[in-house]
Amino acid sequence: MMIESACVPHGFPTCKTVHGHRGPSGPGGPAHRQGGGGRMHRRTGLLLVGVVLAVLALLVSLLIVLDPELGTSPESAARRAAESLQEDAVAHGPWTDPQAAEREYAKVRAPLRTTRLLTPTVVDVLEVRSTGEASAQAVLHWGWTTDPESETGIPDWTYTSVLEVRKHRLSWQAEFVPAVVHPDLTGGHVFAVESAPAQRGQIRGAGDAVLTSTEAVVDVGIEPGRVEDLDEVLRVLEAELDVDPGPLRDRVESAAATAFVPVITLRERDYIDVAGAIRPIPGTVFRRSERSIPVRQGLGPLLLGRVGEATAEEIAAAPARVRPGELVGRGGLQEHYEEELAGSDGYTLSIATAPVDGESAPEEPAAEPLLTVDPVPGRPVRTTIDLAVQAAAEAALQDTGSPAALIAVDPGTGEIRAVANADGGFDRALRGGYSDGPHSLLVEALLEQRGEDPDDPGRQTRAAADLGMSGLDIGLPALSARTAGAGLTGSPIAAAAGASSVLAGGTSAPALVTEAGGAPRRLAGTAGSLTAAEARALRPVLNRPADTGATTWRIGETEHAGVGLLFVLVVESADRGEADRAAERFREQLG
Repeated sequence: MMIESACVPHGFPTCKTVHGHRGPSGPGGPAHRQGGGGRMHRRTGLLLVGVVLAVLALLVSLLIVLDPELGTSPESAARRAAESLQEDAVAHGPWTDPQAAEREYAKVRAPLRTTRLLTPTVVDVLEVRSTGEASAQAVLHWGWTTDPESETGIPDWTYTSVLEVRKHRLSWQAEFVPAVVHPDLTGGHVFAVESAPAQRGQIRGAGDAVLTSTEAVVDVGIEPGRVEDLDEVLRVLEAELDVDPGPLRDRVESAAATAFVPVITLRERDYIDVAGAIRPIPGTVFRRSERSIPVRQGLGPLLLGRVGEATAEEIAAAPARVRPGELVGRGGLQEHYEEELAGSDGYTLSIATAPVDGESAPEEPAAEPLLTVDPVPGRPVRTTIDLAVQAAAEAALQDTGSPAALIAVDPGTGEIRAVANADGGFDRALRGGYSDGPHSLLVEALLEQRGEDPDDPGRQTRAAADLGMSGLDIGLPALSARTAGAGLTGSPIAAAAGASSVLAGGTSAPALVTEAGGAPRRLAGTAGSLTAAEARALRPVLNRPADTGATTWRIGETEHAGVGLLFVLVVESADRGEADRAAERFREQLG
């Protein structure tokens, strides 16, 4: 006797237990056992097929994880290719040859380096249409923002192009050709750019007097590899251009043979006067251009700064703003207010035929440009500098023979009328730090008046703030008075601020830049609390000698155009007569 399962043939098997003897034809007979065994074999086969399919699916999924391009669709391949173009990550996109595509994409966009079109703002897939069993075309929407500083960031140059995608085994891949970037880049055509430089903004002084303007200039330089007799070159340049031959020799000897070593920038009319003497000398080279320069040769070189062609380092530091061949400010106001003064160059973008050698400039571009961007002129920077007072200060220091600086201030308003330096290498007037001088005398005298400890650093800091010598905010970096060890360190501008507060009868804040970028510059104001009585008591201190073994200071008063001026002079020399003569020359120049 045995027990077997009998199953209902409809639907899923429902089994019941049957009790009976083995027999030739009964439920336990041979015929029944043979049928049950066949069904068992079929179920086992189906189970094995399912396991195999599940394993295959798992393997495919694993392969797709390891290689995202496997199993892609035309739509996903096109989308990922568009993203790689927008993000400048073509090497990581689903291209037939990602590395080659990356090189070609960079080559196509190379002419755009002189514009602000660095990377597209947006690259979208508008539609994908099938062109065969293993091919498709995607329509790309390109959007570029011509002004990267735009507040909205909305693209203002848009167009469409076509991207080919093809199936390769299990994956779909995109094919890069220049026409993917722009539909007109076919048949050897390339982008061509013609620049339109922006007019640089002027630096202006008191009464809106022009301190800098754009003029035709000639850069005089030396190319070391062409020099036959360096001693002779330096002798002539010193005689004709009044340049210091020592530092120039060092720069020439350390430069590459084909380098352009700058000597001086001259107005074209000034260059004409000396061209006959300096041009025939082997090794001298010349470059003509238009550039923002001071209205008078040698006017405030450290205060105003200069303008020159951008270096590789400057381009790398600000690629969105500074481009190859662009003129940028260096030092002083020209550098500090570069963005306001520079404006934005314009350009015309066209399609041209690529040169055969791949190196020279493209052939004449098509008549109709793709894009025209007008230059945006720079905006002026307005200062309180009086041109006549500045010229007098520079003339006063010309014959000192020692490093020196002079600051002139209108004590009634705090406006700075002159910032002059005798040494062109360092701005002592605004940044020179001196441990002894009028600044320390004024702080010491004020604390003694108040009955406070003149050696207490905290009280020194408070007194310096009351005299307007702390937190200087003149529109250029300036060294404020500050405690250093057991004493007080300050600059000529800090000393001038303190002296101006004394003459004004209360805390005064010096000012240099009044407008930048088309808007009035907000001054920081003063947080000091110097009283009128304290100011009166400090007046005699202004006449007190503040000389040390290394420096000589002079504080004086004079007049220009009916307005009283305060000046602070420092000469890095123990010769008191040198400072006295410079102070007298300043007064005479204004008389």
